[in-house]
Amino acid sequence: MGRLLDSQGFKKLFLIGSFLAMAGILLYIIFAQKLSIALIVIFHVMFMTGFSMMYNNSMTIGLQQLEVMHIAGSPYQGQSKQVVMGSQAAFIVLFIFTLLIFACVLRLIKRDKQGLVKNK
Repeated sequence: MGRLLDSQGFKKLFLIGSFLAMAGILLYIIFAQKLSIALIVIFHVMFMTGFSMMYNNSMTIGLQQLEVMHIAGSPYQGQSKQVVMGSQAAFIVLFIFTLLIFACVLRLIKRDKQGLVKNK
């Protein structure tokens, strides 16, 4: 999708991506009572292709807008090195959030074993 973003720009990809995602979901709705494995696969591929066209590229465009992508590196480094350092900083933040989520999941499992979680 990145190559398409570079060659086509984001507008076309977002339009096609949103159309594919909406079409996949709409087809699920229309054929909900007649779904076969083949239809599920086709509709899912449509939805996920559209989702990938939008999500991956919006992440790329969004990250380009963040100052952290440039401030993490030294101003004496090249711009590509600054972006790499900024990306690494963003991944560290994401990793910390993921650790927090993991800790919450472990706590929930512990509470469930103690019978403190309501499942109904």
